[in-house]
Amino acid sequence: MLSTIKSIEFELTTDCNARCPQCARNYFGGYKWPTVPDVKLDLKWIKDKIPTEVLPHLDYIRLCGTYGDPLAHPDLLNIVQYFKQFNVPLVINTNGGLKTANYFTKLAKLLTSKDKVYFGLDGLADTHALHRINTKFEKVITNLKAFSQAGGTSIVSFLIFEHNEHQVNDVKKLAYECGASDFAVKSTSRFLSKDYRQVDELEVYDITGKTITHTIRPTQSPKYKNNGYSVYENLEMD
Repeated sequence: MLSTIKSIEFELTTDCNARCPQCARNYFGGYKWPTVPDVKLDLKWIKDKIPTEVLPHLDYIRLCGTYGDPLAHPDLLNIVQYFKQFNVPLVINTNGGLKTANYFTKLAKLLTSKDKVYFGLDGLADTHALHRINTKFEKVITNLKAFSQAGGTSIVSFLIFEHNEHQVNDVKKLAYECGASDFAVKSTSRFLSKDYRQVDELEVYDITGKTITHTIRPTQSPKYKNNGYSVYENLEMD
């Protein structure tokens, strides 16, 4: 039965440096929700809960996060090193705005060509942080270059909005110049009000949750329109 498990996704931590307004971790770009716990899965927990005989049969392990960024975990390199003992491919999703170029170089050296790291780059210097609040465009670029130059397989993930849709080609060009092996455009279906109704724009707040700093709107490009909102029509709220 254990051999039928083909993939595992870990949310290693609920910590994150960013305040993306559509993230469930915070109040529309403002303060962190008090109900979100501060949690980290340590290597001991992983070893205790995941039988080693499962690992060699996996197609991949994904280190992602509903709330946190795996790069925020203080022991990520050791966790990666542990998984790589079993030759299981790793997929890591990060906003790319944490750690240093040296850290990303070390990460790349632990990985193989079968492993992939997705970097969130949502525009150029003037638009990136309108969604990836509290991340720095220049730092993401520096880390992406360091990881790629050290032999890591990097993919740039571009979350498209009205404010950055005109930059798709420029960011794609930049991604490849930084050594990325691929570029992916994603359209969000998270333009939802507090009562989970689809809206045409979202107001973004400062860290206090009291002052609106700007608004964001979904892409107007038919090519990237997200049709996922239809599922909400069938949901019932308690």
